[in-house]
Amino acid sequence: MKRKTVICILVFLLVLAVFSGVAIWQWNNITAIRYAVTYTPEKRQEMIEETKRVMKQISEEYSDVDFSKLPDEGVAMLSKGELSEEVAVAVLSGEITWEEAKKQPMTLPQSSQITSEQKSRVDEIIAKIYVLRSGYTGKIDSLVGQALSDYRAKKGTKRELMNKYISMGYALQGECDSQMESLLSELSAELKRTGGDMTLISQIRSAYQTEKSLKKAEIIGKYQK
Repeated sequence: MKRKTVICILVFLLVLAVFSGVAIWQWNNITAIRYAVTYTPEKRQEMIEETKRVMKQISEEYSDVDFSKLPDEGVAMLSKGELSEEVAVAVLSGEITWEEAKKQPMTLPQSSQITSEQKSRVDEIIAKIYVLRSGYTGKIDSLVGQALSDYRAKKGTKRELMNKYISMGYALQGECDSQMESLLSELSAELKRTGGDMTLISQIRSAYQTEKSLKKAEIIGKYQK
């Protein structure tokens, strides 16, 4: 990426962050640009895989949630609104199988519904965090695809489309950030109640912030083309 382009994007993101009044967004944007400029796509992919490995390790160490139970098909359906979060969480928690979920993707079968007392609260929250991350990643990918499609179809100037889709992207990020912090707050309260390891919170938050920066770096890389 040309230095002038990097500076323009950096200034734009910093101004947006300042007016948003959220310091963490500013740092996350700066990190994203650094990743885009200094790392190759291959290196960034390695880092993405590392964040996935960290989350998988967290799941295995602190819960009985198995991320592999929700296949790519399920993640795609989740991002399109064709699979409810409740059903996705049930699949990850082992309450129902993926084959059962496909037959009734929007509501849990009556026979599979169990009381909150029977569930591990930590398992449930970790499953919800994975579902949240997967759903919003899919939505962002769809948004980027639509932006590129509109650009090729000449449905606006590059500046107009950038303004439109950057605004939509930050709206999605804001929703995801808010829900993530809410889930982490619930997890923190549960860990305190049960005497659990509080470092779990910082591990999840760190992996989430890194993944956000890498996703933004990926988008900047597509913009370069």
